[in-house]
Amino acid sequence: MGMRRFMANFIAAALVLSAAGAVAMITPASATIGPNSKLDGVYNRWLEASDSAASQYWTGRASSRAHALSKIAGVRAQPGTGSGNGFYAWGQITGTTNGPAVPSPTLIGGIAGTIVQISTSSSTDYALTSNGQVWAWGLGKNGQLGNDTEQNAFNNAVLVQFPPGVTIESLPNPMPFDTAMAIDANGDIWGWGLNANDSLCMGRRDIKLPKQINALTNVTLASGQGGHGLYYSNATLYACGLNREGELGNGSTTDSSTPVPVLGLPDEPVIALVSSWQGSGALMQDGTYYDWGYNRSGQMGDGNTTDVDSATLVNLEAPVAEIFQGGSYSTNGQTLALLSDGTVWGWGSNSTNQLSPDNTQRYLAPISIEIPNGVTWIYVATNGATSYAIDSNGNLWDWGANASGQIGNGTTGGIIPIPTQVSGLSNITQVCGTAKDVTAY
Repeated sequence: MGMRRFMANFIAAALVLSAAGAVAMITPASATIGPNSKLDGVYNRWLEASDSAASQYWTGRASSRAHALSKIAGVRAQPGTGSGNGFYAWGQITGTTNGPAVPSPTLIGGIAGTIVQISTSSSTDYALTSNGQVWAWGLGKNGQLGNDTEQNAFNNAVLVQFPPGVTIESLPNPMPFDTAMAIDANGDIWGWGLNANDSLCMGRRDIKLPKQINALTNVTLASGQGGHGLYYSNATLYACGLNREGELGNGSTTDSSTPVPVLGLPDEPVIALVSSWQGSGALMQDGTYYDWGYNRSGQMGDGNTTDVDSATLVNLEAPVAEIFQGGSYSTNGQTLALLSDGTVWGWGSNSTNQLSPDNTQRYLAPISIEIPNGVTWIYVATNGATSYAIDSNGNLWDWGANASGQIGNGTTGGIIPIPTQVSGLSNITQVCGTAKDVTAY
C-alpha cells in the first residue's frame, strides 16, 4: 500500500509526456532539498516552493514537477478535479470480513471543501481538503473517525476533530489497521484510532480524538499497515509497533513501543514511504527503492522467501517514480513499481493474477507488467490482492481479485486477470486501498 508524490528534483531524469504523446526526458536542475522546499500534500514528497508551474495547485503546495509539466503539455487534467472532486469507495468498504460488499464506485457525501488527498486504514477512509481539514468515513468502533465517539459513519463523512489552530498538510497512505495519522503544517504528526500494537508510539489504547505523537518532530513522511508505523522525522526513518517479521527494519523481530531507527538505508533523503501487512518500504531521492519485512510470497523482490529485518535494495531496470506495496494477510502481498522510463514492474504474490495473467505463481524478483496498447500509466497502487493504475487521461484501470467487488464493475466474485478500465469514473487523481477496500477521487 504507497503514492505518486514525485520529488521535484528527485532523480536524474523525470518522465514527461508531450502533447503529441511522445516521451521526453526532463533533467532537474538540482537534487537537493532547499530551505524553501515544501512537502507535497498529495503525493508526500519534497519539492521546491519555487516550482511556480506546479504551485498552481492547492494553495501553493505543488504537485510533482513531472506531473505539472505533463499537465502543461495538455495530457493530464489538473489534480483535484477527479470525477468532479468526488470521493468514491467500493469493495469491502468497512474492511471487515462480514462487512457489505459494494461492487461499484459509490460517492461518499458530507465532505465540505475541495479534496486534495485521500487515504485508508482498512476499516475507515479519509479525505484531506484544501483548507487543512480531514474527513472520515467508515467504522468508528475504535475511535478511528477521530470525533470522540465509537459510532460508525456509513451515510456521510464526519469531520475529524483536531485542536483549534491545527492545519493538516498531508495524510500518510496507507495507515495502520483501524488507526489514522496526519501530518500538520508544523511537522507534527497526530494519531488516533485502535493503536493496538503501538503503531502510534504512544501506548496501546484506543484514541478517540487526534493526539500529537510527542516522540516525533519535524515529520515529513509517514505510513503504516497492520500493526506498525513508519515515520521520517528529522531526516531519519523510524518505526514503531509490531515486528514479528522484521517490519520495523531495525535488525530484530522485537516489538517496540518507542521509535527505533530503520537500518540499512543509504545516507540520502527518503522521498516516499510505503507499507503493507508486516511489510515496509522506502523510496530514496536517487530513485532507488529499499524494502523489509514479511517475504513468504517474495514481496521483498530479493529472489527468495526469507523475511528481511533491515532495509534491502530491490534491483530494478531504472529509477523508481511510483511505488506501492500491497498485501493484507499471510497469503498475499505484492509490490508495484512505476519506473522513470514509463514501464511498470511487480513482484510477490500473483495468486489472483494481480501481477500477471500468465499463471498464479509467486514472483520472487521483479517482472515487467504489460500495459494496454496506447495507454500510459502515471500512477500505480495495490491493496490486498488487486492492482490499480491511473493513465495519462485520468482513467482508472484495475485487475486481480474481485471477491468483494474490488474491481468496481458491478459484480462480485472471480478474478479479472487483465487490466480493465473502470467505467463511470473520470479525471481520477488518486486511488488507494488496503485489504479489500478501494477509494479514489
